[in-house]
Amino acid sequence: MQIQLDHYTAQKLTDLRIDTSAVVREDDVGYINQLLGSRADKAR
Repeated sequence: MQIQLDHYTAQKLTDLRIDTSAVVREDDVGYINQLLGSRADKAR
């Protein structure tokens, strides 16, 4: 089953060369958003 990603998350995954078809659980989306958030904090 494919999970629907919001545009921002999908774009970030694409930028990081992560295959969005590998995201198959809602838990994965939360985990990914945590990772993206922590990376954004480090970039500031």
